[in-house]
Amino acid sequence: MKILFTNLADTATLSAGGTLSVNYPLANLTHVFLTKKFQQIVSALSDAQALTLTWAADQTIDFVALGYTNGTAFTLKLYDSASTLLFTQTFTSAEMGATFTAVSGVRSAKLVIDDGTAVFPMTVYLGGIGIGLSTDIGRPLYDWRPECIDNSFGAETIDGQVLGQYIEPLRRPKFSFITSSRATLDAVQAGVNAVGKYTPVFVIPFTGALATVKPLYCTIPDGVESPARDGLLYTFSLTLKEAR
Repeated sequence: MKILFTNLADTATLSAGGTLSVNYPLANLTHVFLTKKFQQIVSALSDAQALTLTWAADQTIDFVALGYTNGTAFTLKLYDSASTLLFTQTFTSAEMGATFTAVSGVRSAKLVIDDGTAVFPMTVYLGGIGIGLSTDIGRPLYDWRPECIDNSFGAETIDGQVLGQYIEPLRRPKFSFITSSRATLDAVQAGVNAVGKYTPVFVIPFTGALATVKPLYCTIPDGVESPARDGLLYTFSLTLKEAR
């Protein structure tokens, strides 16, 4: 599992080519609500019309995750201060993100979003992007639970009539970990304490199975649960609650 406690999108200068929507501006990408989206109209899938993030100093990046988008295919490119291409990563809507060997010296990142229609002009939108250097806490134990919370409400009569408001369930998985590294436990504890229970973060639960378990935009409402030491090993759990 990799957790992005510090999202470099929050400190980047954002720009984009194409035609930008007045109602769905670039600033929405850093809003805490994932469904508060950025939207653009592009006439080509090119770097010139990509979403661009620029930083004033060198950054190190090993993580990208997206949320709330109509895109089906994505291309991420990382550049240095001389605009030299350092790295390219492609992924799909089945994956919604990627992790890779850390790339240092990054000054800008370009994201091209493709909705898969091959029809231009193309209207694409994105609710949020998580990008930066993640905290790697290892692979969760196999017995994780893919739970959901159904906040739908309504009423029913004793005769079986039902009237209610459907709300799409929120994912709320719980993962357990065993590590021999006290530094790993300390890093997770420090990251969780820094963001608190009401600040969403991007998480990639299984780095090798993104098409099966997509990245989560979520809070960690219960903090680091049941941390304990057993001989040379440390155990703890994390509950992730999907945020939108």
